[in-house]
Amino acid sequence: MIDISSESFEEQIKVVEETLAELYKEPKPVIMVFNKVDLLDKEQRQHLMNDLRLRYHNAVFISAQKGVNLNALEEEIVEVINKELAETEIKIPIDKGDAYKFVNKLHEEVEILETKYLSKSIKLKIRAARRI
Repeated sequence: MIDISSESFEEQIKVVEETLAELYKEPKPVIMVFNKVDLLDKEQRQHLMNDLRLRYHNAVFISAQKGVNLNALEEEIVEVINKELAETEIKIPIDKGDAYKFVNKLHEEVEILETKYLSKSIKLKIRAARRI
């Protein structure tokens, strides 16, 4: 979260970007949250928002204290999460003794959306991080 009302907000962005680069080898989705938009005058706010939207695809402008635009932040978070998740269906043969143990393990690792017990298998619809 960047304090957009600060004269050093560009330096804050640089520190955030450097920190993320040190923490993660591969790029991760980032929502650039610019806080305290209510402290900017209307002309300055519009100019900065236009410029920063061009530079940061996932930019959201809020005032946490006044509750301004928090719905947009929530929507952006949900959108980013959904992009990182994938849904798929799998069938697990029940003739193997570990089928139910495997299903239990999956409950710990992924979100199971639907379970169907068929005559020779267990069919699962799951949602998981794309890396799994």
